[in-house]
Amino acid sequence: QTNILSVCTLVSSELLYLPKDKGESSLKLQVFPLPTTDRLTVAFEITEEKNVQLTLFNIVGQKVLESKKDAQKGVIIENLDVSRLPSGTYVLKIKVGDDTYTKKIMVL
Repeated sequence: QTNILSVCTLVSSELLYLPKDKGESSLKLQVFPLPTTDRLTVAFEITEEKNVQLTLFNIVGQKVLESKKDAQKGVIIENLDVSRLPSGTYVLKIKVGDDTYTKKIMVL
């Protein structure tokens, strides 16, 4: 059986703009492309070392993907492989230390 969790850190020549607004708090969260078909990029910045957990839930609340990292600091860029997920609406939960952020995701 193939595991749907396939996460890697991307290093590329692309520039990523993390805004300084208080939108998704001081996390400067960027999630793209939306909607997506195969890969979802989640980028944010952490100013202090904190544990990070990314979890993707389907519309009925079942966990379909998860990534955990201990003691992260700085700009974090995670690529989530969603190519094997059925089309539909999902909720991305990002836990940074004691703070939790959520974002609605559409997979086509």
